[in-house]
Amino acid sequence: LNRIARYTGWKYEYINEPWKDQLTDLQEGKVDLICTAQKTKQREQYYNFSSISIGTEEMLVYTRPDNKDIYYQDYENMEGKIVGIVDGIYQNQQFLQRERDLGFFCSQKVYDTDAQAISALQNGDVDMIVLGSLARHDDLRIVDRFGDVPVYFMTGKDDTEILDSLNEALEQLHSTLPDLQEQLHREYYEKGKTNLQPLLTREEAEFVQNQDKP
Repeated sequence: LNRIARYTGWKYEYINEPWKDQLTDLQEGKVDLICTAQKTKQREQYYNFSSISIGTEEMLVYTRPDNKDIYYQDYENMEGKIVGIVDGIYQNQQFLQRERDLGFFCSQKVYDTDAQAISALQNGDVDMIVLGSLARHDDLRIVDRFGDVPVYFMTGKDDTEILDSLNEALEQLHSTLPDLQEQLHREYYEKGKTNLQPLLTREEAEFVQNQDKP
């Protein structure tokens, strides 16, 4: 955003609100721009997307670090568990597809924000939560990751002036700094636990535990 502003001259006002409210406000013209949105046919009916992707995001499923019942991609033991989801996010669709493809089923509790879902997990109200990978949660443990998809800037359907300026800036930025996405990933994500923590299956975890025994 700061790099784009060098080309457009924009000054930003940042608004912190639940994702579903962001979508409504963008459609009603109360906000001008949303970052890191997945492009879907349904969304394309109401919004415009930047011509160039600004990164990728995958679905992450988290549990508490002290949960000894669910391991990485432990779908047999995910069966029947309660999963917290954030209202309106794309990763919910990915998780439902994951369930269909792999033949397990979880009950759902819906929350308005990531923070509410994380609080429910920490309080034991749910067993797992589904979130996108762009926000780091190093204090949680990943039990599944899936579906790396491109993300875009998103504008209102009638905001052609904003979209044109945005696309022109992105094209110039991509031309002058083609590896900007990689630079940002190294700076903010490379050393996070999301990338560094070992994702152990049940069998792998039991093997490691047995090696530690005298």
